[in-house]
Amino acid sequence: MEKPYNLKRPAGLEDYVIAHADVTYLIFSKKEETVYCTRCRKLTKTREAEWMEHKGKALCPHCGQEGETLNKRYGRKGITEYGRVLWFRKHGRITFAQLDEYDIDYTGVKPTVRFWPSAQYRLCKDSQEYYKHRPEGCWHGEYWEKKSNVYLPAPSTGMLNCFCKPKYLKTETHDSAWDCLGTDLKYANTDMLRLGFKDELDPYGLIIYLAAFLKWQAVELLEKAGFENIVAAKVKHSYSVVNWRGNSLRKILRLMPAEIKEFRAAGGHAVGLDVYRTVKEKGYHMSFKQTKYENTWAIEGNLEAIGKYTDVQKVLDYLDTQLCVRTNDYIDYMKDCKTLGYDMNRKSVLFPEDFDEAHRKTSERIKIEADALKQAAFEKNMEKLYGKPVFESDGLIIRGAQNATELREESAALGHCVRTYVDKVCRGDCAILFIRKAEAPEKPYYTLEINKDGKVVQCRGQRNCSMTEEVEAFVELWKQNVMTKSKKRKEAA
Repeated sequence: MEKPYNLKRPAGLEDYVIAHADVTYLIFSKKEETVYCTRCRKLTKTREAEWMEHKGKALCPHCGQEGETLNKRYGRKGITEYGRVLWFRKHGRITFAQLDEYDIDYTGVKPTVRFWPSAQYRLCKDSQEYYKHRPEGCWHGEYWEKKSNVYLPAPSTGMLNCFCKPKYLKTETHDSAWDCLGTDLKYANTDMLRLGFKDELDPYGLIIYLAAFLKWQAVELLEKAGFENIVAAKVKHSYSVVNWRGNSLRKILRLMPAEIKEFRAAGGHAVGLDVYRTVKEKGYHMSFKQTKYENTWAIEGNLEAIGKYTDVQKVLDYLDTQLCVRTNDYIDYMKDCKTLGYDMNRKSVLFPEDFDEAHRKTSERIKIEADALKQAAFEKNMEKLYGKPVFESDGLIIRGAQNATELREESAALGHCVRTYVDKVCRGDCAILFIRKAEAPEKPYYTLEINKDGKVVQCRGQRNCSMTEEVEAFVELWKQNVMTKSKKRKEAA
């Protein structure tokens, strides 16, 4: 089917693709003493070919590039590299671009490249057009489809391998992007690194940016005013928080001059502007310095939560005096204060001089109290399930665990998971006992678990190993002398 635009590929595009291939092959002949490099496409006469091995590694004697060595005598069927390349053409004001899929065929001695178009673009201030090529399918022939939004299409994976890595995943921009842009793009900045992309001419970012630059005067105005972060949010994430149809900073950002100055000083981030507007709509004011620590999706709920404790605006003003404190942090601090029974009307509680220090202290106290409650529950249930003295026989002893710290130390020493049993003990679901050698009573040896009924669930040693005959005999003796007698006493009582 005929393409929307009859564009001529740049001279040397085939050489460019081969030069930027992922793999370099060195095709050698020991008989002829030659090495052909697919990267520089030079045939070199050299005795180094005598020492090369098929499917080995070597350096090209001409360009020095490392490559995979292939013996000329053997076939190279199936050695193909796939990718896509975006290139440009200009015609006065208009910029044309075409995305080509390609494969590099290394079957012959010299590599050959085949191209076929995947997308075409026509970009100018009047209109931005994008056509995507649809190959022949089961229910339709090939055709070109005009898309409403301009972007670079993702590589197709096909109907039968939609979960596999796309064949044409590699996509790059040809050097024509530097000098083949129409005059309408004279002031466009094609450096995509400044917008947060990994490559200077990232093809995905470049196409979206060029179309946006032509469509909205706001892009150029924002960049000149130092608000590249806003443009980056639009190009990378389609995140739109400004009036792109505006023709001045006030109309674009919908801010007053003093607000614009403050916004610029704070870094001009799109999320910050969104948060600022949300707070303003609620009837409050938050500085742009503070907005960069907040999240758009959470700020509304945070304001409501703060209002349950004290005056929201006073809190926002207070946070502005602190360093890197989010509304989430303040809410956590308020919850801690309430849990600890602090006077929630005191200024020193609501607005501590050093928030980080105050928050740290409340968090530590909450943890201490929680640990104290947990320790009390731990001791209570250990006493309930196993309130027995230390039992000793044949050089071994067994005793109950005293606290959560002992479980963590036991777990670290023996390499098993008893550290995770703290909550089970606190709930009264089980009791944990330690088996030690009498000569080393503090050194972990075996760990034993009993359930609510006093039955042994498991007994594990180093890295969850099973009991030795000695330990098994000791456990049986302990059960007879301690657990069985204890059970009989309870039944008699």
